[in-house]
Amino acid sequence: MSLRAFLAKEWYQIRRSLAVLLVLLVLLPGAAAMSTATFQHTIPEDIPVGVTPAADATTEDELLSVQAGAALYASPIRYASPDAARTALTREEVYLVLVVPHGLQDEGADVTVRLLSDQRITPFQEAANYTQSTLSWQLNNRLPADVTVDHERIGVKKTLSEYLVPSILMCIVVLFSFLYFPLELRRERDVFERVALKSRIEYAVAAKLAVHGALLVVPLSVFQLVSLSLGYRVEHFALSTVVLIALTFAYTAAVSGTVMFSTGLRQVGAFVNVGLLLGVLTFSSLFYPVGYFSGVRKSIATALPTYHSMILTRSTMLKDTPLSLFGHRVALLALFTAAVGLLFWSSMRRYQASETHGQ
Repeated sequence: MSLRAFLAKEWYQIRRSLAVLLVLLVLLPGAAAMSTATFQHTIPEDIPVGVTPAADATTEDELLSVQAGAALYASPIRYASPDAARTALTREEVYLVLVVPHGLQDEGADVTVRLLSDQRITPFQEAANYTQSTLSWQLNNRLPADVTVDHERIGVKKTLSEYLVPSILMCIVVLFSFLYFPLELRRERDVFERVALKSRIEYAVAAKLAVHGALLVVPLSVFQLVSLSLGYRVEHFALSTVVLIALTFAYTAAVSGTVMFSTGLRQVGAFVNVGLLLGVLTFSSLFYPVGYFSGVRKSIATALPTYHSMILTRSTMLKDTPLSLFGHRVALLALFTAAVGLLFWSSMRRYQASETHGQ
């Protein structure tokens, strides 16, 4: 064959693999390039901060003056009471709480503003200390009172290694769902074709989901053994943690499975799932609080279910927080799982119908 014939052959192969090449050469590099913009600052500049009155005597002007002082580097959110603000801090809806006393407008008065942070959120401690010194300087320059900012740290301090355990565990679940599980579905393509003619394909897929979901006990056990050997104060096998890991695997595997069956279990589906994997790992804020990122990046993270799974898992593993405190988030995750489960089932039915019709 001549060189021209070989070039024509390669062009024909490229045309056949155009969808895969678009994912591999356009979507994945694009997502990778976007990931370089993930970390905007070493010190957060858009921190969700709760502002609450210390008592009924605190005036609206005093609250507004503290909000104005914090607005240069934070997004203040008003809470009616210190208890409500503490609950928001535990839920990671805010990362700092400012408890504002009465007397900030009194000339020469000695007034203490309480700054609350959760020291179990290890990467945020430097930012919390920075906020204390900055806010103290700003309030003393803006207000007639002599203002002291007292930093109250909540919870038992965790090391960075302990903090990273739930994050890495969540990464493993996501990798398992978007990388290994789709490849397993594609590898079983011939089996599914035969099943489509003789039985309901959902049974075969349900069995695969159950078995692969049960396999996640292995990394949980490995993490538990390593944590025990290193003396980490992390709870791996709390019922709430196991439920969250199972729920996260259910909806991520349903998404990747929907992609695979919608593409006829072809290779392009596996590449699309790799793109989804990269997007989830990049934009879900699995390691750092969203205050480190731009406003757009923060909006993307809070819209992803994996971001909320991460907060819930971190809370149960590091803080021993009951899931009842996150009732609305758990309900939304359950509804999302049901919705993508329905899409997954629908994609399997369409695949089975196409295979039966093709035969």
